[in-house]
Amino acid sequence: MTRADFAAHLLDLLRYWEHARDPRGGFHTWRKPDGAIASRSHQSLVMQSRLLYNYAEGQHCGHAFCAPIAEAQYQFVRERMRVPDGWYASLHEDALLTPATLDSYANLFVVIGLARYARAARRADVLEEAERLLQLIEARTIAGDFSRDGMVSWSGAGRPRWGGPSQHSADTILHYLEALVCLRDAGTHLDVDARAAATRMLFMDRIFDAEDRKSVV
Repeated sequence: MTRADFAAHLLDLLRYWEHARDPRGGFHTWRKPDGAIASRSHQSLVMQSRLLYNYAEGQHCGHAFCAPIAEAQYQFVRERMRVPDGWYASLHEDALLTPATLDSYANLFVVIGLARYARAARRADVLEEAERLLQLIEARTIAGDFSRDGMVSWSGAGRPRWGGPSQHSADTILHYLEALVCLRDAGTHLDVDARAAATRMLFMDRIFDAEDRKSVV
Protein backbone atom coordinates (compact mmCIF):
# COMPACT_ATOMS: atom_id res chain seq x y z
CA MET A 1 0.00 0.00 0.00
CA THR A 2 1.44 3.38 -1.00
CA ARG A 3 1.30 6.41 1.28
CA ALA A 4 -1.42 7.89 -0.96
CA ASP A 5 -3.46 4.66 -0.75
CA PHE A 6 -3.07 4.65 3.02
CA ALA A 7 -4.18 8.28 3.30
CA ALA A 8 -7.25 7.62 1.11
CA HIS A 9 -8.24 4.53 3.10
CA LEU A 10 -7.75 6.37 6.37
CA LEU A 11 -9.92 9.19 5.06
CA ASP A 12 -12.83 6.80 4.45
CA LEU A 13 -12.54 5.38 7.96
CA LEU A 14 -12.36 8.76 9.65
CA ARG A 15 -15.33 10.07 7.67
CA TYR A 16 -17.29 7.05 8.96
CA TRP A 17 -16.37 7.78 12.57
CA GLU A 18 -17.46 11.41 12.26
CA HIS A 19 -21.03 10.10 12.56
CA ALA A 20 -20.29 8.64 16.00
CA ARG A 21 -19.12 11.91 17.60
CA ASP A 22 -20.85 12.77 20.84
CA PRO A 23 -21.83 16.47 20.99
CA ARG A 24 -20.84 16.41 24.67
CA GLY A 25 -17.32 15.29 23.71
CA GLY A 26 -15.57 12.15 22.52
CA PHE A 27 -17.19 9.37 20.50
CA HIS A 28 -19.94 6.86 21.20
CA THR A 29 -18.43 3.42 21.76
CA TRP A 30 -21.34 1.20 20.66
CA ARG A 31 -22.99 1.39 17.24
CA LYS A 32 -25.54 -0.84 15.51
CA PRO A 33 -24.86 -2.41 12.09
CA ASP A 34 -26.96 0.33 10.45
CA GLY A 35 -24.77 2.99 12.07
CA ALA A 36 -27.27 4.07 14.74
CA ILE A 37 -25.96 4.73 18.25
CA ALA A 38 -26.54 1.61 20.37
CA SER A 39 -25.58 3.02 23.77
CA ARG A 40 -24.84 6.52 25.02
CA SER A 41 -23.83 5.46 28.52
CA HIS A 42 -20.29 4.12 28.03
CA GLN A 43 -17.14 5.62 26.52
CA SER A 44 -14.23 3.21 26.47
CA LEU A 45 -10.80 4.67 27.22
CA VAL A 46 -9.15 2.36 24.70
CA MET A 47 -11.52 3.44 21.94
CA GLN A 48 -11.27 7.16 22.74
CA SER A 49 -7.48 6.90 22.71
CA ARG A 50 -7.47 4.97 19.44
CA LEU A 51 -9.63 7.64 17.82
CA LEU A 52 -7.25 10.34 19.08
CA TYR A 53 -4.45 8.29 17.49
CA ASN A 54 -6.29 7.90 14.18
CA TYR A 55 -7.45 11.49 13.78
CA ALA A 56 -3.89 12.54 14.62
CA GLU A 57 -2.73 10.21 11.84
CA GLY A 58 -5.25 11.86 9.52
CA GLN A 59 -3.90 15.26 10.49
CA HIS A 60 -0.35 14.04 9.89
CA CYS A 61 -1.42 12.80 6.43
CA GLY A 62 -2.69 16.27 5.55
CA HIS A 63 -6.47 15.83 5.97
CA ALA A 64 -7.34 19.31 7.23
CA PHE A 65 -10.69 18.32 8.76
CA CYS A 66 -8.89 16.00 11.17
CA ALA A 67 -6.97 18.72 13.00
CA PRO A 68 -9.89 20.24 14.97
CA ILE A 69 -11.29 16.78 15.72
CA ALA A 70 -7.92 15.58 17.00
CA GLU A 71 -7.63 18.71 19.15
CA ALA A 72 -11.14 18.24 20.55
CA GLN A 73 -10.47 14.56 21.22
CA TYR A 74 -7.22 15.41 22.99
CA GLN A 75 -9.03 17.89 25.22
CA PHE A 76 -11.85 15.42 25.91
CA VAL A 77 -9.53 12.60 26.97
CA ARG A 78 -7.32 14.91 29.00
CA GLU A 79 -10.09 16.78 30.78
CA ARG A 80 -12.87 14.20 31.18
CA MET A 81 -11.06 10.86 31.50
CA ARG A 82 -8.10 11.74 33.70
CA VAL A 83 -8.25 10.69 37.36
CA PRO A 84 -6.68 12.70 40.23
CA ASP A 85 -3.75 10.29 40.47
CA GLY A 86 -2.65 11.15 36.94
CA TRP A 87 -3.75 8.18 34.85
CA TYR A 88 -6.97 7.72 32.85
CA ALA A 89 -10.20 5.71 33.07
CA SER A 90 -13.24 4.94 30.92
CA LEU A 91 -16.48 6.88 31.42
CA HIS A 92 -19.74 5.17 32.31
CA GLU A 93 -22.86 7.31 32.60
CA ASP A 94 -20.59 10.38 32.69
CA ALA A 95 -18.61 9.08 35.69
CA LEU A 96 -15.09 7.66 35.78
CA LEU A 97 -15.12 3.86 35.83
CA THR A 98 -12.78 2.28 38.45
CA PRO A 99 -10.65 5.42 38.89
CA ALA A 100 -8.69 3.80 41.74
CA THR A 101 -7.25 1.16 39.40
CA LEU A 102 -4.52 1.92 36.89
CA ASP A 103 -5.29 -0.23 33.86
CA SER A 104 -1.89 -0.25 32.19
CA TYR A 105 -3.22 -1.81 28.97
CA ALA A 106 -5.74 1.01 28.43
CA ASN A 107 -3.39 3.75 29.60
CA LEU A 108 -0.68 2.68 27.19
CA PHE A 109 -3.19 3.48 24.44
CA VAL A 110 -3.38 6.98 25.92
CA VAL A 111 0.41 7.27 25.68
CA ILE A 112 0.23 6.19 22.04
CA GLY A 113 -2.60 8.62 21.27
CA LEU A 114 -0.81 11.52 22.95
CA ALA A 115 2.45 10.73 21.16
CA ARG A 116 0.77 10.57 17.76
CA TYR A 117 -1.11 13.80 18.43
CA ALA A 118 2.12 15.48 19.59
CA ARG A 119 3.76 14.48 16.31
CA ALA A 120 0.84 15.62 14.14
CA ALA A 121 0.31 18.94 15.95
CA ARG A 122 4.04 19.47 16.56
CA ARG A 123 3.42 19.99 20.27
CA ALA A 124 6.36 19.24 22.53
CA ASP A 125 4.18 19.87 25.60
CA VAL A 126 1.88 16.99 24.63
CA LEU A 127 4.92 14.75 24.09
CA GLU A 128 6.11 15.61 27.59
CA GLU A 129 2.63 14.77 28.90
CA ALA A 130 2.81 11.37 27.18
CA GLU A 131 6.22 10.70 28.68
CA ARG A 132 5.01 11.59 32.18
CA LEU A 133 2.13 9.14 31.83
CA LEU A 134 4.47 6.41 30.64
CA GLN A 135 6.78 7.02 33.59
CA LEU A 136 3.82 6.80 35.98
CA ILE A 137 2.73 3.50 34.39
CA GLU A 138 6.28 2.15 34.63
CA ALA A 139 6.57 3.12 38.29
CA ARG A 140 3.28 1.45 39.20
CA THR A 141 3.45 -1.71 37.08
CA ILE A 142 7.12 -2.74 36.66
CA ALA A 143 8.23 -4.24 39.95
CA GLY A 144 11.76 -5.32 39.05
CA ASP A 145 13.79 -6.33 36.02
CA PHE A 146 11.52 -5.81 33.01
CA SER A 147 13.36 -8.39 30.87
CA ARG A 148 12.59 -10.98 33.55
CA ASP A 149 9.38 -9.78 35.24
CA GLY A 150 7.57 -7.77 32.55
CA MET A 151 4.74 -5.39 33.43
CA VAL A 152 1.57 -6.13 35.38
CA SER A 153 -1.69 -5.27 33.65
CA TRP A 154 -3.24 -3.34 36.50
CA SER A 155 -2.28 -1.57 39.70
CA GLY A 156 -4.40 -0.45 42.63
CA ALA A 157 -7.76 -1.22 44.15
CA GLY A 158 -10.66 -2.85 42.35
CA ARG A 159 -11.21 -6.06 40.44
CA PRO A 160 -8.14 -7.12 38.40
CA ARG A 161 -8.65 -6.92 34.66
CA TRP A 162 -6.50 -9.95 33.80
CA GLY A 163 -6.70 -12.15 36.88
CA GLY A 164 -4.22 -11.71 39.70
CA PRO A 165 -1.95 -8.77 40.52
CA SER A 166 1.16 -10.65 39.39
CA GLN A 167 -0.23 -11.75 36.03
CA HIS A 168 1.33 -10.33 32.88
CA SER A 169 -0.54 -9.90 29.65
CA ALA A 170 1.38 -10.24 26.39
CA ASP A 171 -0.92 -7.59 24.88
CA THR A 172 0.08 -5.10 27.57
CA ILE A 173 3.78 -5.68 27.02
CA LEU A 174 3.42 -5.38 23.24
CA HIS A 175 1.58 -2.08 23.68
CA TYR A 176 4.34 -0.91 26.00
CA LEU A 177 6.78 -1.50 23.15
CA GLU A 178 4.45 0.32 20.73
CA ALA A 179 4.19 3.26 23.14
CA LEU A 180 7.99 3.54 23.30
CA VAL A 181 8.23 3.46 19.51
CA CYS A 182 5.56 6.17 19.18
CA LEU A 183 7.39 8.37 21.70
CA ARG A 184 10.63 7.85 19.79
CA ASP A 185 8.96 8.76 16.48
CA ALA A 186 7.34 11.87 17.93
CA GLY A 187 10.62 12.99 19.47
CA THR A 188 12.44 12.50 16.17
CA HIS A 189 9.72 14.39 14.26
CA LEU A 190 9.92 17.28 16.71
CA ASP A 191 13.74 17.25 16.56
CA VAL A 192 13.99 16.30 20.23
CA ASP A 193 16.89 13.98 19.59
CA ALA A 194 18.03 13.57 23.18
CA ARG A 195 14.59 12.44 24.28
CA ALA A 196 14.25 10.01 21.38
CA ALA A 197 17.64 8.47 22.09
CA ALA A 198 16.91 8.22 25.82
CA THR A 199 13.60 6.48 25.16
CA ARG A 200 15.26 3.97 22.84
CA MET A 201 18.00 3.23 25.37
CA LEU A 202 15.45 2.88 28.19
CA PHE A 203 13.71 0.14 26.24
CA MET A 204 16.92 -1.65 25.33
CA ASP A 205 18.12 -1.52 28.94
CA ARG A 206 14.98 -3.33 29.98
CA ILE A 207 14.89 -5.91 27.20
CA PHE A 208 18.54 -6.80 26.58
CA ASP A 209 21.37 -7.66 28.90
CA ALA A 210 24.69 -5.85 28.51
CA GLU A 211 26.20 -8.25 25.96
CA ASP A 212 23.07 -8.37 23.78
CA ARG A 213 22.83 -4.58 23.79
CA LYS A 214 26.31 -4.23 22.27
CA SER A 215 25.15 -6.07 19.15
CA VAL A 216 22.02 -3.92 18.78
CA VAL A 217 23.32 -0.38 19.27
